[in-house]
Amino acid sequence: MLNVRLIDIAVVIAALPIVLLLGAPVVGCVVATVVWVVQRIVAGVVEGRAQAQDDPRTALKLNFVAMMARVWLICLAIVLCGVVVDRQDGAAAAATMIVAFTVYLAVTLLTRTTDRKSVHA
Repeated sequence: MLNVRLIDIAVVIAALPIVLLLGAPVVGCVVATVVWVVQRIVAGVVEGRAQAQDDPRTALKLNFVAMMARVWLICLAIVLCGVVVDRQDGAAAAATMIVAFTVYLAVTLLTRTTDRKSVHA
């Protein structure tokens, strides 16, 4: 069964062939999809290591560094697509990232809200 928290990855991968068939810039969409999946995998690995830490400060540092690195990776991918390839590819990469982040944010808010309710019940 698909983990609900990974729906953003499934959406981005499933949408890739559709948007390419509709004529979206190939490089921007592919780069954004690959970068999104990679940064989510990195986030999962770091989150697991952070939860395994005994010291809360170390866990906080791990999560913070990973979060900032993920943001920079996403921004760098968008800018490089726009500068190196074409502005339209950069726009496609940005649009892909916005859709992926919106799905990720919605799922995160919903799952954390339901997690808290089950803890307090």
